[in-house]
Amino acid sequence: VVSCDHLIAAGVSNWGGYALAASLAILHRDAVLLWSWEDDCSLMADLVAAKAVDGMSGMVTGDIVDGISSQVHQAVVDAT
Repeated sequence: VVSCDHLIAAGVSNWGGYALAASLAILHRDAVLLWSWEDDCSLMADLVAAKAVDGMSGMVTGDIVDGISSQVHQAVVDAT
């Protein structure tokens, strides 16, 4: 058990990060803080180049995060 001051519950850690970015954008009234699908694709390309592996499959892949397809992640990003 780990204590925290503010909990962000999310099924996938990336989704919690998207929610945090959206919350900060609202709080600071600054749309620049919003995470975009282009941001996500750029980050994934960097991670693949660095040979980072997916946490669920253990494979180096740019179209799966935590075993979930990029299409699902894009839908979540577009919804925030």
